[in-house]
Amino acid sequence: MKVRFASQVFSATVAAGMRTCIKCNTLPIAADTTVNFIDNMDKLFDILNSKPKADGKEFNLPFKNNPKQKNHLIIMLNIFKNMRVIETKSVNGITTNVDVKQRIKLINGWQITIKSLLQLWDDIQKPQYFLCTNRLNQDCL
Repeated sequence: MKVRFASQVFSATVAAGMRTCIKCNTLPIAADTTVNFIDNMDKLFDILNSKPKADGKEFNLPFKNNPKQKNHLIIMLNIFKNMRVIETKSVNGITTNVDVKQRIKLINGWQITIKSLLQLWDDIQKPQYFLCTNRLNQDCL
């Protein structure tokens, strides 16, 4: 798996480029929903890849469960919980839309990851502590 490809697609740079295209009427205004999702995913990647010295991005600071970090994690949990993946099927000329979210393991995986980070922090519960979440990824483990 190459996580860096996903992090490139779900980046603030892509979101900014798409916002520019919306303002220039290259993309329809409806693409704003996609831009917001990309921006939210970028912040989630930052929270889950925090380092002792952030690269100037607010959500890339070490995890301290501050209100902005926690609120964003809760927002993302709700997004994944309410997300629908629709597959269109045609049988004998009849078209139906089926929610196939349960087949997409990635959605449940994101929810598990977010809940795990929140539970880990609940176990730590020390105001003077912080957590560099980049040390929790698969490569380090």
